[in-house]
Amino acid sequence: MVDESLAAVGLRQQLVLVTVDTDADADPDESVLEYALSGIFTELFGDNNDNAGAWTLRETESMHLLISAVLQRLAAGPADQPFAEQLLQKITDAIEQINNNLAFTLEELLADIEQAEPLTP
Repeated sequence: MVDESLAAVGLRQQLVLVTVDTDADADPDESVLEYALSGIFTELFGDNNDNAGAWTLRETESMHLLISAVLQRLAAGPADQPFAEQLLQKITDAIEQINNNLAFTLEELLADIEQAEPLTP
């Protein structure tokens, strides 16, 4: 994971320069890199940690591929909070899809992340 993070930052310095506006009364603002990684870990190990979807995606190889895909896509840009949230939503949706016993493949999720385009306001 460290290698992927360093490679992503090497491609897009904004991952560590651009900050995400977190709760003003809590921790200081995070970089986009910290925000994306903490979002992935929250989805896989936080409140959703006792369901089939999170369990499926946190298998070592799956988690490694998932983190790599998100970081590579953020490195391609834009490296900002809205796009990071859009990518994290894809993970949330995949967890729900697995939990609802719907068709799911990791390859489709990875392709969806890799091909994601930022939403236009």
